[in-house]
Amino acid sequence: MTFDLIINLPTVVTLGLAIVGFIIWLVRLEGKADVSRRDIETLSQTLNALEALVSLHQSQFQEYRLQAAKDYMTQSSVAEIKRDLIDEMGKMERRVEQAINRALSSAKGA
Repeated sequence: MTFDLIINLPTVVTLGLAIVGFIIWLVRLEGKADVSRRDIETLSQTLNALEALVSLHQSQFQEYRLQAAKDYMTQSSVAEIKRDLIDEMGKMERRVEQAINRALSSAKGA
């Protein structure tokens, strides 16, 4: 088998077009990379701005909650809520004790 190493015009043109095509492809690829990098930078800045805005809103909401609690919660309402919680905890304690007693009774009977 022998290879013909003669360079003729079609070979030179084909090789030249391949090189030009490769260069064009590289330039387009670089352009796409630049566009992607700019998009990422823009999105990163937007994300940072949104995070700052969320942080600001959270702090404002906490301040609002504290102010609303100061303005609308009276001592008597806090005492009433406290009594209700203590009563409910007592009821829960009695139910748990009843369940434990039933479990012990069934364990002894079995």
